[in-house]
Amino acid sequence: MSALVLFDRNEVSVPSDSGIYIFTIVDDNGKVYQYVGKAKSNFDRRLNDYNINLENLYHGRPPRNKQRFRGVHAAIYRAVMNNWDIVVTLIPSTPDKVADFERQVIYKLAPVLNQKGFEEVKELLDSQ
Repeated sequence: MSALVLFDRNEVSVPSDSGIYIFTIVDDNGKVYQYVGKAKSNFDRRLNDYNINLENLYHGRPPRNKQRFRGVHAAIYRAVMNNWDIVVTLIPSTPDKVADFERQVIYKLAPVLNQKGFEEVKELLDSQ
């Protein structure tokens, strides 16, 4: 496989706003997994980081910028590989309020992918 992508930047228009994004993944059994993240300045750049990390996972390379892979990376990777439904919801917010907004949405949704690490999510997905 030459390219493993969450979305093709040539086919999807992503605003350059700041705000939060919500990944909603639905597996073959209808189980829903969510993750809430923030883009402090640019949705497009932040979401492209996920494409880079998916490629790195696929090719056995380390994550971008010497970070660690997180649970959300394991879930998105599995979803792409298994052709599960993935919905990315973008909600703009002003840069000075985006962190508080993210915390409020995480509190409200209690998304499982924000609460578990990479190996925990792999085990969770394997047990389904």
